[in-house]
Amino acid sequence: MVDRLRVKALGLALIAVATAACREAPLDLERAPVVAAPPAPIDLAAVVPDDPDLREGALPNGVRFDILPVPGALRTQVWLVVGAGSLAEDDDQRGLAHLVEHLAFEGTTHFPGHAIRDVVERSGMASGDDLNATTSYDATTYKLAVPGDDPALLATGLDVLRDWASEVTFDPAAIDHERKVVAEERRLRAGDGGFDEAVRDYVLRGSRHAERFSSGDPIIVATAPREALLRFYRDWYRPDLMTVIVVGDVDAAAVEAQIRSRFAGLVGPAQPRALPHDEIHVRDGEVVIARNGQTDTAVIEQLPANPERTYGDLRQRVIELLRMRALTFAGDVSDWTEHRRFGDVWCYVERSGWPEVAIERLVKARRGVLDPAAIARARREFLEEGERFADGVADPAELVDELATRAVTGGWFIDADQYARATAQLVPTILDAEIATRPRAPVAILVHRDLQLDDDDQVTKLHEDGIREDFAAAIAGTFALHPPRDPRPAVDLPRVGLSPGTIVAERTITTRDGAPRSWIAQVFAAHARDRDGHATRRSLGPGDLLEWRLSNDARVLVKPLVTPGHAVSILGLKTSVAGLAPGDETATVIAGALISGGGPGVTHEGFARAALAAGVPNHVADTRDGGALVYADARTSAHVEAALQVVDAYMRATAPGDEMRDAVFAAASQGIRSDAPAGRWLLRDLDVALTDGDPLVVGPTREEIKRIDTARALAIYRDRFGDASAFTFVITGDVDPAALRPLVEKYLAGLPATGAPPIAPPPARSWHAGDQTIVRHGGGGDRATIHVTAWSTATGDYGRKRDLLLLQLLLQARVRDLLRDELAEVYAVDVDVSLTAPPAPKVAIAIDFSCAPAHAQALATAVRALLDQLRDGAITADDSARAIAQVRRTYEGWVGDTTYWQQELASRALYGLDPAGIATDPRRVVADLELARTRAIVRELLSLGGTVTGILLPQ
Repeated sequence: MVDRLRVKALGLALIAVATAACREAPLDLERAPVVAAPPAPIDLAAVVPDDPDLREGALPNGVRFDILPVPGALRTQVWLVVGAGSLAEDDDQRGLAHLVEHLAFEGTTHFPGHAIRDVVERSGMASGDDLNATTSYDATTYKLAVPGDDPALLATGLDVLRDWASEVTFDPAAIDHERKVVAEERRLRAGDGGFDEAVRDYVLRGSRHAERFSSGDPIIVATAPREALLRFYRDWYRPDLMTVIVVGDVDAAAVEAQIRSRFAGLVGPAQPRALPHDEIHVRDGEVVIARNGQTDTAVIEQLPANPERTYGDLRQRVIELLRMRALTFAGDVSDWTEHRRFGDVWCYVERSGWPEVAIERLVKARRGVLDPAAIARARREFLEEGERFADGVADPAELVDELATRAVTGGWFIDADQYARATAQLVPTILDAEIATRPRAPVAILVHRDLQLDDDDQVTKLHEDGIREDFAAAIAGTFALHPPRDPRPAVDLPRVGLSPGTIVAERTITTRDGAPRSWIAQVFAAHARDRDGHATRRSLGPGDLLEWRLSNDARVLVKPLVTPGHAVSILGLKTSVAGLAPGDETATVIAGALISGGGPGVTHEGFARAALAAGVPNHVADTRDGGALVYADARTSAHVEAALQVVDAYMRATAPGDEMRDAVFAAASQGIRSDAPAGRWLLRDLDVALTDGDPLVVGPTREEIKRIDTARALAIYRDRFGDASAFTFVITGDVDPAALRPLVEKYLAGLPATGAPPIAPPPARSWHAGDQTIVRHGGGGDRATIHVTAWSTATGDYGRKRDLLLLQLLLQARVRDLLRDELAEVYAVDVDVSLTAPPAPKVAIAIDFSCAPAHAQALATAVRALLDQLRDGAITADDSARAIAQVRRTYEGWVGDTTYWQQELASRALYGLDPAGIATDPRRVVADLELARTRAIVRELLSLGGTVTGILLPQ
């Protein structure tokens, strides 16, 4: 819970004290005297108070409730947590906790059949996103979200929770149906036997947890009698194990009254069963070496229990968070380090490809020789994180998840202001030695060895003996650390001949609908403040954006938005490029890979490390799809200059080194290996068939890759990125235009521009006409995978985004009903409706699912027939109403999101559309939609020019 990034502005005095703690002298525990920590400014024995906005309590029958008002929230989260999961199953019920969860959605006394799903979808919400449930070892959690602007739906949501609590009907037909659905879900979510699973299985070995995975025993799930399901439901769905949670823009007192009126009459069993208890222990000093086809090592330490109630518990949690960050920043030995929960035990897991490295990391942690620079950086970023989240824009979905965890495990739910003040006071009291040195705890090592590495059994045995000896020495404290490595030299971002330009024209664009009707928009004014708490000089309203024209003819679109972490994204794209010369298709793809993989003029590692250190975690340049794109994420508004520097470096990029060039070519060759998964080949075949063999889709052969002229590939790159005049740059996020202006002039306006005349777009891609089916064998498991891909003769226009979304939502519901309810044995269905790349974009429809092999052809044919039926008007008024409601609710969530604005601005630049037309009022988006209009849109978009169906059958 203390990881919640919902903190307010930190006091400057506390920041100053805490920052000073980052500058401690280098740590040497073997020589430095023990120094007592400075007096704690807060009482570590005091209990941390819960968020004062949280209204909590319990009914006489034991039902607990947590109600958290979040003013302005678009969605109200209505959850029911039952404090029993798979661990509570009897031997003949393994897997039934999960099956009971499924059956709760298949009919209750007051919501028979699919009535619950119908209520949610008619309100504009979506099954899966807004109606879902999870089963864990300790709990079964039912999750429902309803629109925050309709009190009647909140009341209905509470009615649904009440029915889930004791009124599930367990219809025999529904039980038989859901057995198949759960089996398919199990198959889809089954692990691949990888190392993460090996770590989990090792830690849980011999415990009840190891026998009570939520997926259960497939035979029991398939054959258990109805009475076994009822027995689980009666035993564990009882008031003393239930918590009702409501988070949203609600009146807490009114919601409490509604909860009491519904749940007060719930009666538990006369003799309630005790929840099973299980203890998990890491076997101290144990070494497990498994022989298989991979090389991986994990050092596993069992963390001491932290009850998370007092400020002392909070201090210990902060130490662990700082240690995690420091280990990540040290980054010279461990592949990854994390806290993981196994059942009711938290463990510290460090993974590396080589046992020697993992053991050395353990010893360093035990001896407190963690890099002081990494610790200092961890402190600094921990405090900066508090500043980044100073606006305190909280996501209700995250808050309700925290409360659900708290309902099961206990602990705190800390007020954001209290957490910010407390952690800022606690960080200076924490010594480097406490961060660097983990307390002694049970520790074990799990090693997987690759058989291919050791052909000689004797050599393998000797190597394994060495692992055991080194680990024993690490436990005994006699392991000799290797001499410290020379620190890797710092790499700065390239600074390539800056020649600033100017902004020559500026205009404010007001979107057609004005201010977005969103939660974020409602708090825009309250959060448009700088870090000193003073109002900024922003003149833009929440529905406005800026357009700048630069002296090099580039265009910049700026959309300031409230973001929880002050994040900023910068995207540059070229709206038109010349057609490719014969044979240039492969060179174009390789060009982007060479620069993005190798970094502009420096090594890949050096550039990536420099960008990350500067606060730019994600960045790329790409030349595919006939265009040019450059992207950089600034971690916060304070890192915008670094992100612009990364963009500048990509735009002026020089050739990468030989090492990276070889790596890119090797990766390209790897992608076409003859032993590539059959599914990858099938997807490639579908694309080839759909585009009638377009060279950019077909891809290169290994011989063609060998013949690629690197100089030609880089020439293509420089040609596309060397003229900034054809670029539009989109900057979205927490930016102040006044502060951004000089940076844009310094970096973007200074980019070279050739002033070349407009160039003709590449020729339109040809598309396959008619229907075609491709069948391949070689899929894994015992299921068939089906891909139905089609293109429409309708005009491709990004301005029709609403229509595309409408078709996608309608198809998602109808295909799901067809495959899951009528023909069964299908669990997951994915539907996507999108536009292909310019200059002649097509509307593309993709439907993917898996099923029993015997039904593959019939289901593929049924889906294809459904497309024709919908085109011909087989859409009911209810179909239309649901899809329209979901379009509106989808836009409500979009309009306050940075990703939405970035995509809208970039796509409108790409298609030559006016940014003022960006939709910000969800009501206007759907104002003209009704049944006749829905049918007309679907009829046009489903006028298919070609369809390719791919079927991948098991080996």
